Amino acid sequence: MPKQKPTLEESLKDIQSVVERIENNDVDLKNSLTLYSDAIKKSKHILEELESYEEQFNILNDEKDSLKL
Repeated sequence: MPKQKPTLEESLKDIQSVVERIENNDVDLKNSLTLYSDAIKKSKHILEELESYEEQFNILNDEKDSLKL
């Protein structure tokens, strides 16, 4: 079964966890870099998803504006 993409909220929680681990020195430098890299990838995913939501919102808003009431 294919792995589902994490939700926006799950990705944000993961990034917060990474920040906490790095700030608390819970991981060594090498692992910090790996975690940081993963967090950057998740951030890009979040931005792409937010842009998609914004686009959908704008389309719906345009449709609403075109209605004659």
